[in-house]
Amino acid sequence: MKSHLNFDNIHDVSENQLKFILKGKMIWLLVVTQFIYEVISKVVFKKNRQSH
Repeated sequence: MKSHLNFDNIHDVSENQLKFILKGKMIWLLVVTQFIYEVISKVVFKKNRQSH
């Protein structure tokens, strides 16, 4: 992946730093999307319960 995109050359960081940063960002994205999904699903469930 890295060799094709050349992010280490563009951003002047080592391969290990780049992997760590990208993994951290993917984990953060997962946490945020799970939180948003949980909040939205609770609202939808609550509205469905009230309408029946």
